[in-house]
Amino acid sequence: MLDDFGWLFVVAADALPVRCLVIASSRFGRIRLGAGDSEPEYGNLAWIAMMLSAGMAVGLMSTASGSRSRTT
Repeated sequence: MLDDFGWLFVVAADALPVRCLVIASSRFGRIRLGAGDSEPEYGNLAWIAMMLSAGMAVGLMSTASGSRSRTT
């Protein structure tokens, strides 16, 4: 089944970031979440650090859970 629909997975995975960029650059990307006078709780550098650490955590957890099942 993957031989038949592998191309669809690749196209869908490539289209998702493109759609996100299109939405972010459109008028919908300027919608404020929260009150009009509220300040962000975290700065840009803190957000980048949180996203990187979340990605590392997902990789570590998936590797750890997969390695236990492959142990003989």
